[in-house]
Formats: sequence, structure tokens, C-alpha cells
Amino acid sequence: MNIKIGANYFNNVSIPILWGERAILQDQEGRLSVVDLRSGNPRLEILGDTPAQDITYLPTEAGFEIREGEEAIYTYDPNEKILSVTSSGGLPDIQVSSTGIRVGTNHFLGNVVSGSAVGIAVSPSGVSLGAEIPPSLVGSIDLDSMES
Repeated sequence: MNIKIGANYFNNVSIPILWGERAILQDQEGRLSVVDLRSGNPRLEILGDTPAQDITYLPTEAGFEIREGEEAIYTYDPNEKILSVTSSGGLPDIQVSSTGIRVGTNHFLGNVVSGSAVGIAVSPSGVSLGAEIPPSLVGSIDLDSMES
């Protein structure tokens, strides 16, 4: 699917996982982008494995941590493709690879969720397979690209 967020156009990306109130986008090269869906307007936090413009972050030994003011929200290791919550969000770590997705200690290898726009949805209350596109992201998607 094709998605436009602000001035950024994502061509032929997938949404392998919703992680709480964030959509994880994966491009054909395996790079991840993270979109914050908490407000009515989707906001990029990570763009192609690097911090997005106008995002507060601090470098870490393995990558960087995304911050809101003085509070660390989550960390990202772009080499291992691991996202970890640092605040009290109640979400498990996730890792996205070319062969599958790890959610906490659960591994989903080579899964395709037919008929769903999103592969896996993770919330503080659990994990589900297959999900709809989040309402705050629907207006950003080129619906014609959903056919391919």
C-alpha cells in the first residue's frame, strides 16, 4: 500500500504490526518507520530506521530512544529492528525481521494474515492477528494501492 504522512510518501509499504497506539511500517528494503496515531493526525517518529525530523530523541548504545519532553517513551535498535517501551506503557518488546515478528517471547514466523491490512495488533491487554487500518491512518492511505 502507499501512504502519505506530511511531506513523506511511503510507496509499497506494509503495516506488519500495530504496537499500542503506533503503526509500524516496513518498506521493501526492510527499513521500519513508526507512526504515532494518538492524535487525529498521524505523526512520524521514526523514518526509515532513523529519527524523524522534529522528534526529540537521544542516542543509545544500540540505537536511539524516542522522548516526549524529558520522558523516554521507547527505544529502537535499527540493526536488530527491536522496539522496547521504556515508560509504563505495558507493551512487550517487538522485533520485526524479514522472516517474522517477535512479540515478547512469542514468535510469528512467515505469517500472512489474509484479508487484513495489518498483520498483528499488540495492546496492553493482549495480541491479536489481523486488524483494520487505524481510523487516524485511513485518510493517509492511497486506497487504490490496496488492490495490489
